[in-house]
Amino acid sequence: MATAGDPGRFIDRMNSLSGVGLSDDRLVRVGVDGSGTPQTVVIEPEAMQLSCQQLSASVLTAVTAALDDVRGQVAALMESELMVQPDDFGSASASPEAAVWRLSRQAEQTMGDFDAVRRHLFDRLPE
Repeated sequence: MATAGDPGRFIDRMNSLSGVGLSDDRLVRVGVDGSGTPQTVVIEPEAMQLSCQQLSASVLTAVTAALDDVRGQVAALMESELMVQPDDFGSASASPEAAVWRLSRQAEQTMGDFDAVRRHLFDRLPE
């Protein structure tokens, strides 16, 4: 378990996040974990009346909403970490810019992971 001052603390906290998204038509609900990996997908029976394109769009909007939910939580977590972010040597960073840079890099990697999960999910949908 990561402790205060441990760079792994941020990752541990981020991994404990989760997000939920609902499609615009309210027929699809998706839950994702802190890494953006879908954990639950609930498709209402009425959604079976939709065309494949409409259902795909509903799933996509629900996944996007869930990822946006997690992104908002990650942003809030990042803001809170800016106040106590340790540097690479475990001491408080003398430069706020250095902390922002490190967290920005982590955010870029996370966004790439979110996009990879979304592509992976939709590659498996029938056309």
